Amino acid sequence: MARTLPLRGRGRRFESCPAHHYRFEIWGVYVSYTIELSKEEIEHVIWALRMLKLGDRVRIISAERIKELEEGLMQAVARKAELEEKIRALEGEKASLLAEIEALKAIPALEAKTSALESEVTKLREEKKTLEEKVTLLSKESQ
Repeated sequence: MARTLPLRGRGRRFESCPAHHYRFEIWGVYVSYTIELSKEEIEHVIWALRMLKLGDRVRIISAERIKELEEGLMQAVARKAELEEKIRALEGEKASLLAEIEALKAIPALEAKTSALESEVTKLREEKKTLEEKVTLLSKESQ
C-alpha cells in the first residue's frame, strides 16, 4: 500500500510540511521512514510525476546513491578536463617536433647543395686563375 505525499497548496506553489512519517507494508514487512522536502523538491517531484505516462515504472534511489553518482560524475568531469589539457599539450609538442623534423630533414639536402656549390666555386676559381695566367703570358709576349 503506497502513500501519497501530503501537500498544502498555495496557489501554484506548494510547501512541504516539516517532516512526514510514512509506514507501509511491503511483502508482509512493515517499513517506515521519514522524509523532509523543500518547496523546490516538491515542485520537482510534481513535475516528474506529470511527465510519467500510464504504465511507466519509477526507480527511486537513495540520497547516498545520488551523492555517490554526483561524486562519480564530478570525478569524470575532472578527469575529462585533465585529459583534454594533456591532449592540447601533446598536440603542441607534436607540432613543434614535426617542425624540428622538417628542419633536420632539410639539413642533409642543404649540406649536399653547399658541397656542390663549394666544388663549383673551387673550379671557377681555378679557371679564373688559369685565365689570368694566360692573359699575363699573352701580355708579356705581346710586349
